[in-house]
Amino acid sequence: MQLTRKTMLKMMIPMLIDQLFITFLPMVNTIVVSKLGQNSLSGVSIIDQVNMMVGYIVIAIAFGAMVVVAQCTGKGDTEGVYRAVKQSYTSSLYIAVGLSAFMVIFSAPVVGLALRGADPDMQAIADALAELICKNTFIHNCSRKTIIKIDSQLVRRATA
Repeated sequence: MQLTRKTMLKMMIPMLIDQLFITFLPMVNTIVVSKLGQNSLSGVSIIDQVNMMVGYIVIAIAFGAMVVVAQCTGKGDTEGVYRAVKQSYTSSLYIAVGLSAFMVIFSAPVVGLALRGADPDMQAIADALAELICKNTFIHNCSRKTIIKIDSQLVRRATA
């Protein structure tokens, strides 16, 4: 059996939903925090940029994996497709969890470096938000292991 468009769509839906949440989070943060004042808005904006950087790293891994998946699909190497998808998910998961854990542990020094010379209130707000977002991101990324299992099973069924 071959990978069909229907199977690929089933694998893409969880990733698309995940990317929608990643994309809309900074916008929602800005809307909610805009009522709290300039320091709060500045702190949230800085932390959203760091958060988006982590997202872009994960997206870059996915784009690299797409090339490998396309090559394996072209060769008819279904086992290679399975390995590439699994490796892409696993790599992005480990990198995202590692960066999230790093930020949970070292959020104060990183925020202090990013906001060097800024108002202490803004630094305190940014530090609290960074720790909160990174803890939530850490939990979210750990839950992505379920998505990896589901997509891996879909690829296995499609290539069996």
